Amino acid sequence: YGVKLPRRASEQAQIGQEVSLDDLQPGDRLYFSVKKANDHTGIYIGEGKFIHAGRGRGNVGVDSLEQRLYKTSLTSARRL
Repeated sequence: YGVKLPRRASEQAQIGQEVSLDDLQPGDRLYFSVKKANDHTGIYIGEGKFIHAGRGRGNVGVDSLEQRLYKTSLTSARRL
């Protein structure tokens, strides 16, 4: 789509329009603060789920925002 984003999640979290976490739509970028501010990112796919590459998993997968880790560390969302 011709959109260029920086490599680091912390830098990506500054680009685009901020979205209320109550108004997520598929395609919104999600930012999590697990160990430090905005250190993980994913893409919302709807129905409370998102796709991301988890370090411990070793590949890309789908998880629920209701999982404790993600529910407590989700800090913001952005839309282009």
